[in-house]
Amino acid sequence: MKNDDAKARFKRRGKAAPSAEREPLPELFHRRSRDLGRKAEALRMLVGDKRFARNRKKVAQYRADLVRIRDDIDHILQHLPDDADADAESAA
Repeated sequence: MKNDDAKARFKRRGKAAPSAEREPLPELFHRRSRDLGRKAEALRMLVGDKRFARNRKKVAQYRADLVRIRDDIDHILQHLPDDADADAESAA
């Protein structure tokens, strides 16, 4: 019963209930990176839309959000080895 109550609380808050077993981090990182790439591509395509020029000032309100997202990605990249470091680690 307690577990069902906890699941219901998470559902009401719009969050997924914690599971007993978590997805392996490399797989989760891959999936989230792929999802982010798809969303970034969708935004890039909007910039190419013929309506973008006339709506440019209206969508500028989201610039701060995009800068924050870019900063988050920069933070992640700083914690990942570059290709040369990754190759050296796998050879060791």
